[in-house]
Amino acid sequence: MKSRKILIPIGAFILCILSIYSYTHFNSKSYNVLLNKDIVVKTADELPKLAFGEWMNHFESEAEIVKAADLIILANVKDSYPEYLKNITNPELQDNMIVTMSVIKINKIFKGNIDKNQEIKILRTGGQIGTFITHPIEDTPELNKNQSYLFFLEKTSKGHYLILGGYQGIGKINDNKLTFDKNLKRIYLKLDNKDLSQINENVSSILNNIN
Repeated sequence: MKSRKILIPIGAFILCILSIYSYTHFNSKSYNVLLNKDIVVKTADELPKLAFGEWMNHFESEAEIVKAADLIILANVKDSYPEYLKNITNPELQDNMIVTMSVIKINKIFKGNIDKNQEIKILRTGGQIGTFITHPIEDTPELNKNQSYLFFLEKTSKGHYLILGGYQGIGKINDNKLTFDKNLKRIYLKLDNKDLSQINENVSSILNNIN
C-alpha cells in the first residue's frame, strides 16, 4: 500500500513537469497552423516567411501599401494548383504543409522591374492533396481562374510572390471597374470603385507623391 501511495504523487509530478514544458516550449509568440485538420502550435521564429510573410504587415493607407509593394500589376489568374511547402526552416513541416500556387498572366505593370510577358506565381497558405488538407489562414483571398485583379505583391527569395497584407493587397476587376473588400474602402480612397482609365492615373499619382 505504501508503494502505491508514493507512485501516485510521483506520476502527478511528472505530468505537471511535462505540462509546464509543453506550454513554455510551444506558446511563446505562437501561431496556429492547421495541418491535417489538427492545430499544431509553432513559434513565430519556426514559421517560414516563405508562407506567412504576407500576414506580417498591415497597412493603413494606399500610399503605405504602394510604397511597400515590390510589384503592382493588373493581371489574370491563369491557373492554380496545390503543392507541398519545401525548403523551409522547420523540417517537421516539410511534407506536412500544403500551399496553393497561382500562375498569373500580367496585363499591365504599375510598379516593378519585370517583363510583362513573364508569368509569375503567387503563393497562398492552404490547399488539399488527396485526403490531406492544410486549412487557409482566415481572410485568405480566393483567386478565381480567368478573373482579373489588381495585385500589390512582395517578392520572396524563392522567386514567387506574396499578397501584401493578406487580403489588403488585392482588388477585383469587374466590368472595367476596380473594387476592394468592404473593410478596405477606407484605405483605398483613390482606387476603390474606379474604372480602369482612372486606375493608371491614380496609381501614378500615389507613386509620385511617395517618391
